[in-house]
Amino acid sequence: MLVLNRLSGEGAREYVLRVLKKNIIECALKPGQMLSENALTEELNVSRTPVREALVELSKIDLIEVLPKRGSRVTKINYALVEESNFARKVLEKAIVEICCDLEKPQDFFRLEENLKLQKRFLYMSNQSRLLELDDEFHQLLFQMAKKSHVYDYLEDIRIPFDRIRYLSLLVIFDLQTVNDHIEILNAIRQRNKEEALAVMDKHLSRYLYDKTVIMERYPDYII
Repeated sequence: MLVLNRLSGEGAREYVLRVLKKNIIECALKPGQMLSENALTEELNVSRTPVREALVELSKIDLIEVLPKRGSRVTKINYALVEESNFARKVLEKAIVEICCDLEKPQDFFRLEENLKLQKRFLYMSNQSRLLELDDEFHQLLFQMAKKSHVYDYLEDIRIPFDRIRYLSLLVIFDLQTVNDHIEILNAIRQRNKEEALAVMDKHLSRYLYDKTVIMERYPDYII
């Protein structure tokens, strides 16, 4: 398991949640793997209470299955939940690019351009963890451009089933298409081409369907 540094002012429960979410999304904690409260307490250097509370919270969003008298287990990836997660993202993110296309004042695209440069670099370095972070950052920047940052924050838990399958996709398919989609989305917003921006965003958020067969063949024990 990857143990992250604790952030300044971060509570123990929030820290455990952040670490476990990242490890589950990136399969350092594998679907179906049993978790030990004692081991987590020792590894993360916290007391049992925040670990127990974090596991309960994770069970509410279907990342952890609590087994009476046996402990907790990382859930397998449920494609029905992935599809629900993707539905929410499509509805909101297509609305976001519409707003961005309608903005009256010229936008500073520097941060988006820098993000795309880094995406290309880490794609060729096969650094899936960093690439996933940059992918998220690109979409977060669009929400910020549309002045809807709080909406992005509300999506955190809803995105997780989709993020889990996205990470597996990065492991099995070396593909520039995701990065190219981001470039096309940015170009469409620059040109205020709402129809193109919506079409590319829809295509972009549907790529997990194209990768589904390969993922299920490579990781049959991870999926239900």
